[in-house]
Amino acid sequence: MDGSKLVDKIAIVSKKAEFALDVDEWTLDNTGMALLGIQSTDTVGSFIEIMGAAAVERQLKFTGNNDFGGKVEIILPHCFLMCKDAISMIGDDWGPLAITGQILRTAPGGDLTQGSFGTLRFLTGATGTAPLASPNTLNYYIGKGSVFTAPLE
Repeated sequence: MDGSKLVDKIAIVSKKAEFALDVDEWTLDNTGMALLGIQSTDTVGSFIEIMGAAAVERQLKFTGNNDFGGKVEIILPHCFLMCKDAISMIGDDWGPLAITGQILRTAPGGDLTQGSFGTLRFLTGATGTAPLASPNTLNYYIGKGSVFTAPLE
């Protein structure tokens, strides 16, 4: 027989955050992020050097405009992008670019005991009185929206 056990402390030794998104617009910046590329120009015009960058880092802001569920704004101030997902060149749907990466924690003034990975805010009018019983369609979520990127400051 075993005795009873009471847990009095759990130590968190690491925190990790990742993101994945599909964008439909094949712009130079989006393809550069998806392919770990460097934007270059020659006499013909602008192009991407595929896998030419050692690292791609960006700030990301997602603003939800979905028809169902809460509309949210997510701000990730420091993301390290990776090129690890397949890009669909031929298909029956829009050709999404898969962008994935690690979300890095921001530490104000370099203080590693402070900071967060980013923020999530419910936008005005995004929630309502929902019944506790299923189906609770006010809390369903279909992820539609716009993603804005910017170089790190």
